[in-house]
Order: sequence, then structure tokens, then C-alpha cells
Amino acid sequence: MSTAAEVGDPPAGGGSPPLPSTTLGRFVAAVTAVVGTSMFGWQTVLVDGDATRARAECLSGLRGAAPPIDVRAGTVDEDSLAAVQRCLGTLHGDLLRQMVIGLAVLAAVAAVVYLAAPWCECRLRGLRRLDRTPGTEALRSDLAGLVREAGLRRPPTFVVSRSARISGNTFGAGPVRYVRLDLGLVHAHRTAPHLFRAVVLDELAHVRNADVHLTRLTIAQAWAFPLAVLVPVAVNYVGSVPARHLFDDAWRLAAFALIVQVSAWSVLRAREFAADARLTGDDIGAVRALLAADRRQAGRWARVGAVFRFHPLARARADS
Repeated sequence: MSTAAEVGDPPAGGGSPPLPSTTLGRFVAAVTAVVGTSMFGWQTVLVDGDATRARAECLSGLRGAAPPIDVRAGTVDEDSLAAVQRCLGTLHGDLLRQMVIGLAVLAAVAAVVYLAAPWCECRLRGLRRLDRTPGTEALRSDLAGLVREAGLRRPPTFVVSRSARISGNTFGAGPVRYVRLDLGLVHAHRTAPHLFRAVVLDELAHVRNADVHLTRLTIAQAWAFPLAVLVPVAVNYVGSVPARHLFDDAWRLAAFALIVQVSAWSVLRAREFAADARLTGDDIGAVRALLAADRRQAGRWARVGAVFRFHPLARARADS
């Protein structure tokens, strides 16, 4: 299948800028949700347990003293107020330190997940680089033509999986970009070249739209929140928080965890529709036909399960 442009003609996508997309705005909203919910979680983590216990013991010794503020009389007892302030001591500074530590832990875990994800993807799926696979010269030539047609200055690294699906995926970290071609898609290069072309262009659209790093950072955040926030909070609860107080904050943390996940789903689904929007003519028709034929995601329970998926339903993409 030859996909290169005619000699003298510019690449079809070479002069067009990335399409406007809501992905960036949704990503900013996701980051805001993760940071905000993380700050709530880390407020309950005792970074300095000794200082917290010392403040609690100091305040318990003031129970017999006059209240610092008499709301009914509208007066302030300066001695009691000074005693409370002495007990609290560096409370505000300690809280600020906890917030900074929480953000640092969150950023570190997200960075590790982000950087390690491409390596894990290649290792766990047993991906092989196409340029190191003999007998793929014609396939690589047609892919090079599609890269030019997509308007990419630098070609991504194509890798092949053992999956029989006619599908692919774009991933990477930093400036490195991979496009995974499932074995079923490689076979379609000979048996259904129009379908091969459409699916590859759809994956290259993610590179063209510059949403690969946003996608992987979003997934890293979705993993970092439970690892860097929920785990420390759970350890803190087990060690020092009475069981009767557990539900007071547990339901809030559960709600915040759902907010984080919904924000991530929003980003990842928007990128799929933005990539589909780059396809035109026969290409979009081929992709829609392939998505419409995906019966595995049909049915009521599949629609319920789709709420928890990073990708939109194939039927929704086919109808867009």
C-alpha cells in the first residue's frame, strides 16, 4: 500500500496546525482536582507525630481554664488565648510543611509512573521494534509515507505486539513517542490496506495533536493519587485515628478519589475524539466501520462499565 504524496505535492497534514482540543483544559482541571484533593488528604497525615501529641496534651491541660473567647459576652481572655497559642506553637508551620511534603511525594510518584510506563508497556506486552524486524521493508516504507501525510517532523518509533486485534496505541515519555501496531493491524496492511491506513493515521493524530504527554501524565496522576495520598492516609488512620472517627473523613476521601478518576477519564476520552476529528473522507469512514463492528462493548452492563474506562465506548466514537 503506497501512501506517499505525489512528487511535488506538500504533505496533506504538513501545513495544518494541531486541531483545537479541550484536552489541555481538561488536563488543567484534572491537575487542580488532584492537587486539591491531595492537600485535604495530607492534612490528616502526621508528619511530626511527637509535636502533634505534645500539642494535644498541652491543650488538654487547659480544660479547667476560662475559655479564650466568650461568645455571649463578646470578650477575650488574654491569658487563656496566650496559653492556647503557646500550646499550638508551630502548628501553622507544621501544616505548611505537611502540604509541601505531600506535594513533593505526589510529584515524585507521578514522575516515576510517567517515566517507567513506556518501559513497562514494552516489557509486559513483549513489544518488538519494527525497524529491527526483518522482512518489514514495505510496511516501514508505507508507514513513513503516512508519517509525512500526518505532517510529523519526527517519526515515532513503531513497535509490534502479539495481539490479534486490528488496533494500535500511542504512548511515550518526554520526547520519545511509540506507536504500537497490533499483529492484526500488521496483517491488515496486506488484506485491508484502507483500514490499516485509517487506524495508523488515527494513532499518528495523537502525536500531531501533542496529547501523548498529557495522556501519560494524566494516567500517572491517576496512579499517583492512591499511592501517594490514600496509602499514607490509610497508614495514619490505622496507627493513630480512633475507629469512630474513621467514617468522618473516609467518605470525603472516597468522593475525592472518584473526582480524580473522573477528571482523568475526561482527559483521556477527549483526546480520542480530538484524534478522530483529524480523519476525513474514506479514512474516518473506515475507522467508524471498525468501531461500529466492535460488539464487545455493547449492552447495558458494558455501558455501566464504560463509566470506569479510560476510553470512550466504540459505539460513541463511531457515532461522533
